[in-house]
Parts: sequence; C-alpha cells; structure tokens
Amino acid sequence: MKNAWMLLALLFPSLASAHPGHSEVGFLSGMLHPLSGVDHVAAMMGIGLVCSLYFGRDKSMKWVSLSVLALSLVFGSGIAVTGFYIPMFESLIALSVVLVGVVLTFGVSGRQLSRWLVYMLASFACFHGYVHLFEMPTNAAVMLYALGFVTASAVLYLVGFILGAQFESPQSKKKAFLYSGSMYLAMTAMFLV
Repeated sequence: MKNAWMLLALLFPSLASAHPGHSEVGFLSGMLHPLSGVDHVAAMMGIGLVCSLYFGRDKSMKWVSLSVLALSLVFGSGIAVTGFYIPMFESLIALSVVLVGVVLTFGVSGRQLSRWLVYMLASFACFHGYVHLFEMPTNAAVMLYALGFVTASAVLYLVGFILGAQFESPQSKKKAFLYSGSMYLAMTAMFLV
C-alpha cells in the first residue's frame, strides 16, 4: 500500500506539494474543467445517452460512438492549439445541448436515428474540445491538460451510456426519450434567458 502512495506521488507530484499557492495546471486541472459548466456536462452526458438509447442492441456501435466523440475532442483541441479562432463557440456548445434535446425528443416516435445524424451530433464534441483548450490556463502543460479533459469527457460520455443502458424495454425507452428530451429542451430555455 505504501508503494501505491509513492507511485501516485510520482505520477502527480502536485498532490504531494506541501507549499500553499501552487495550482495544478496539468492533468488535474484539465480533468476538472469539463465539470465546471452545466452546459458542458449536460451536452457530454446527453450525447452518451443518445448513443446508448439509439444503439442499445448494437454494442459495437456504442464503442464506435465513444471513439468518434473522443477523436472530436482531440480534433477541437488541435484547432485551438493552432490559434484558429472559432467565433461564437459558446453558442455552438449551447446548440449542442439543444440538438441533444431535439434528438432525444425525436426518439419518442419510436423511429430509428441515422448513424450519420449521431456522428453529426458527436462532431459538436469538437467545439467542447476547442473551448476546453481555448480556456486553458496560460501556464498549463498542454498535453497533460488535454489528456485530463479528454479523460473527464470520456467519463461523462460513459455516464450517459450507462444511464441509457438502464432502459431495456421499448416502453421504458419511450419514457426515457420523452423525459430526457423534455429536460434538455427546458435546460436550453434556461441558457437563453
């Protein structure tokens, strides 16, 4: 057990820092950033929920979706690293929450969703990756910070997947679509106010 704590201290030296005033601007800071905004959390969990509810029986599609989401985050952060400026990026994040609500509400009809529409929705993860890196502290280690927010985002996607997996029967799925879609659309009304 003692060796495990030593290994943890070596991997994350800032956890062992005894001096006040040191702020973690690497992996830990990157991990905490996606959790700092309701819109980010809602969009990432919602996209995981959409993928889980629509592709519940096609387990391989869930993992393909998760890979696309993670790659979109990395691509978006790469855009930020180049210094390219995307105007109104916060509005695009709010739009991703609106699209999650619309797609979930669409599921109430019982119709299937095109995989390409899900990929389009997943492409909005690109804007999340862009914003996370764009808002990075100036003295942060870019690679560690990016690894941190990609890890936290993947966890949020997985939480959405797990929530969606709780609804097996068609009737329970319809209710999940209706309630979650309504919740997301109501949430976007809050963002607009």
